[in-house]
Amino acid sequence: MNELIVVKDVLLNRKIGGGLISGINEINLLDAGALAIFSDKNEMLTAANVAATLINKKAIYFVLGSGDSKLGSKISQPVTRIGTNVEYKYYIAPVKEVILLGNDGVVSGANMNITTPVAGTFAYLRIESTSDVDVNFIRAERYTYEVKVGDTAALIVAGLVAAANANTSSVYTVASINTNQGITITANSFGQTFTVGLDGIISAATVTIDGSGASTVIEFGSGTSTEVSALELEFNSEDGNTSRLWLANQYWKKPSDVVIGNKYDLANIQWHQKHSTPIKTLEATDKQIIVALPNAPATFSMSTWHTIIAEAFGTASADAEPGS
Repeated sequence: MNELIVVKDVLLNRKIGGGLISGINEINLLDAGALAIFSDKNEMLTAANVAATLINKKAIYFVLGSGDSKLGSKISQPVTRIGTNVEYKYYIAPVKEVILLGNDGVVSGANMNITTPVAGTFAYLRIESTSDVDVNFIRAERYTYEVKVGDTAALIVAGLVAAANANTSSVYTVASINTNQGITITANSFGQTFTVGLDGIISAATVTIDGSGASTVIEFGSGTSTEVSALELEFNSEDGNTSRLWLANQYWKKPSDVVIGNKYDLANIQWHQKHSTPIKTLEATDKQIIVALPNAPATFSMSTWHTIIAEAFGTASADAEPGS
């Protein structure tokens, strides 16, 4: 079973209207997005009491407030303390892909390498989308510029850029750079990728994709509200809580807990569920809870979170996963 808990930047154990809940009897009064953590004996955990409280306790569980005392709060499945692994994936900002053709004035040796223009010859630029997220988009587009009498290399570049930008359905933006000595191709949205092909009189142009100069290597990012929203949809569909009409197990809907534009650090908690038989104990299934914590919070205490989690599952749980 998979669960996602999306925490807001509010105090741990925060009560509707202010203050803190006193314990298990007030979990229905947890504020919207407020997190509380309990032992398997229903004792509320804090940084001050966690070490003493968890002695001889086998599990903990999470409670997420709805902000509505009538609706109550979301209670997670119990997480066993033995054999549980906690890994962190911290927020990484997404970066759009940018490909550079020719000279941007920064990358040494880069050039469009256009020989003396001859009227009647052609410059060809082919841009092909390699992203799975593109919908209703022709994956490969070819742009052509025919050289005219009196054209310079700069005019050829400008003409090719104009031809590409005339395509209003593309998923990228093409621009001239360094007084028409180079071209940049920038994805319109995060996560979109593409490749380029050159022919004709620009076939020898330098292509830069390693992040040098005006080029940018794509970063899909981690902990974005888009990613957490996708996790929410995927995880909630196990319980029929989804807005995807083509899934047969749609039993109810609820508003998303994700705040669009917010940044999250993801704590991935995994453990094995055992099943005992008269003969032996079986590893029945793998379970997972992902807790989306506010990145760089102003109010929520990350130090308190780490103190409780480290006491529950061991100090190794604070290990961070670098990169995306």
